Amino acid sequence: MEVPHLSYQDSHYTNMAVAGDVSHGGDIKPFTEARTMNHGWQWNSPMRDEDHLGYIFSSTFC
Repeated sequence: MEVPHLSYQDSHYTNMAVAGDVSHGGDIKPFTEARTMNHGWQWNSPMRDEDHLGYIFSSTFC
């Protein structure tokens, strides 16, 4: 497609993510949770069968 890459490294400090699914045992929360962490932020999005969790962070500051 020959489109040049535009880096946002100077203003976008998070560059890594880890995600996974965890069983919630039938306790479905009616909201998505986001919380700040030492090097980024974490989310928890409840779904019907499990919670979808993730951590977005900066490898530069770890």
